[in-house]
Amino acid sequence: MDKAEQQLKTGILELKKIFFELQIKPIKLIGRVKDKKSVRSKSMSMHKGSIPNKINLSDSIGMRAIFKTDTDLNKAYNGIIKKEHIIYIKDYVNNPRRDGLILKTDPSEVYQSYHIFTDSLNGTLTEVQLRTLKMEKHRLRLKNKYGDGYWKTKEFRKLKYMLGDKR
Repeated sequence: MDKAEQQLKTGILELKKIFFELQIKPIKLIGRVKDKKSVRSKSMSMHKGSIPNKINLSDSIGMRAIFKTDTDLNKAYNGIIKKEHIIYIKDYVNNPRRDGLILKTDPSEVYQSYHIFTDSLNGTLTEVQLRTLKMEKHRLRLKNKYGDGYWKTKEFRKLKYMLGDKR
């Protein structure tokens, strides 16, 4: 097992401990070692200076926990942000992401999830995504309807900007 796989395993165990202490159980808890291209892209989209220099971006980890209820989702979110060293948070639950291409065709379609970036779960940059089963099913439906990675296209960014979303 290489270093990144060990960090992934450690991160998942740490999340399981947090969830156990909170007396919640995710329906699904998965993780992966991110490829360098994905990490570079993600870090470039974050606010300048939000990632400390000491963090090795080449060994970044991604984890996703899916919960049955909003209550469990919020417990998990609050538990993680109270316990871990947080670098950056994208709160798409309270501020849903409204993507330009989708807005043009269906303004009611939004993406919801918590994205929490931490370096204290396993010593490396880790993105933890939290969402409910309902949010996950909706995310998969959007992905199937509009394609994987549609939000990265030049056309999408142009439409998003024209519709007033400067993020």
